[in-house]
Order: sequence, then structure tokens, then C-alpha cells
Amino acid sequence: MLAVVMAAVVLAGCGASSGNIPDGTAEHIEQTTAPDDDTAVTGEITQAPVDAENDTAPDEAALPENDTATDEAALPESDTATDEAALPESDTAPDEVTPPETAASAIPAGTGKPVTFTTHSLAGQEVTDDIFSDYDLTIVHIWGTYCGPCLSEMGDYADAYSGLPDNVNLMAVVCDVYEDDPDMASYAQRILDDSGAKFLNVCLSEDLAYLIYNIQYVPSSFFVDSQGRLIGEMMDGASFDMTMDQLDRILNRQ
Repeated sequence: MLAVVMAAVVLAGCGASSGNIPDGTAEHIEQTTAPDDDTAVTGEITQAPVDAENDTAPDEAALPENDTATDEAALPESDTATDEAALPESDTAPDEVTPPETAASAIPAGTGKPVTFTTHSLAGQEVTDDIFSDYDLTIVHIWGTYCGPCLSEMGDYADAYSGLPDNVNLMAVVCDVYEDDPDMASYAQRILDDSGAKFLNVCLSEDLAYLIYNIQYVPSSFFVDSQGRLIGEMMDGASFDMTMDQLDRILNRQ
């Protein structure tokens, strides 16, 4: 039965091409210097002596009262106000309102029966559906070593993986690499190495063969939540651009 399923997947061929399917300083206040008392105009008194009270009036009027007022006005009170206004209070606002990453609440819950599987990575390590529980959202990319569009957009997936939010993961299923074929696993790994892809790639097991049985084209993709439940539909023949558009819609709840 597995052989028939595998053949159906491989013979499906390549799907749509990747083309179809970024001081100030306070202003200095110059203080007015009061004129020296020595410069006051004097004159010879020829009249009778002036009353003592009137005689002191000019001296009192000559006191530099206005200069004192000028000094008080010249105090750099406005500098203090400028300093208070210049305090970087608003600098903390963006940090308080800007989330460091996509919140888990932004990921809608999946529907249907959870995806379950057991398989092995290209390096031979066992991988199960428990991997989904580590992330709020997982992109499952399906590709084949024989598929030209799959190979041409592998570098795009490599770049996208490095920029994903911390709560989103990317893994791939290589539809023509089976668990008991180390030579094909090595060949697929060389493709990944050449494109700089660091995300997890797994072999096609019996569980995964039944999971993708209805997919007719590669590349394809689908999304699951932390419980392995499908979000949206299986994207048969989805290119990289189509997959990233769907990711944006999910993250923005569109």
C-alpha cells in the first residue's frame, strides 16, 4: 500500500512555478550692568540749602532698583523649564506599546483532527508531531528533489526562516525521500546546504504519505497550530509567495 501511495505522490510532478503560485543650548541672556554712581550728573547748588528729606530723594532714586529687577528676570529660570521639557519621557512610550514579537493570541486556533506522524530527519533522528507543541504556528512545506520550482525557491525559504517570529516555525517534508533511503537523504541534504536552508527537513513516512495523499503538486504547503490542527486549507501547488501571503493573513487574522 505504501508503495502505491509513494508512487502517486512522486508521479504528480512539479506544480506551479514560484512566480505564480521590506545644546540645543539655552539662549544666553546678557545682563545689564548698572551705571556706576560716579557717573551721576552733579551740579553746584546756589540756592538755599535744600531740606534734608528732599536732599536724600535723588540718592534713593539712584539706587539700582531696576538693575535688581533685571537680575531677577535674568535668572535662568526658563533654562530649568527647558530641561524639564527636554526629559526623554516619551522615549519609554514606544517600548511600552510595541510588542517584541507576535503575540500568541494573534494565531487563530486550527480545526479538525490533529495531525499525527512519526518519521526521521534527513540525518536519521526521530521526529514526531510533538514538534508542533513548541510553537504557536508551524508552516509545513512539501517539496521534492526532482522539482525545479522547489529547488529555485529553496533559498527564499531559507531567508524567510531566519526572519520568522519566535513563535512560528518552518519544517519541510521531502516527498521523494523515504526513511530507508540514506543515499537520497544525503542528496536532499546537499540541496539544502547549497541554498543555506537551516530548517528541519524530514523523510516521507507512511503517516506523512497518507497525510499528503490528496496533494497533487509540489511545491505545496499547509499550516498547523500548536496542537497540530490544520489552519485554513491544504495549499496544493502553493509557491513561496503564496505561502508567505497566507502567513501574513494568519498573523493578521485576515
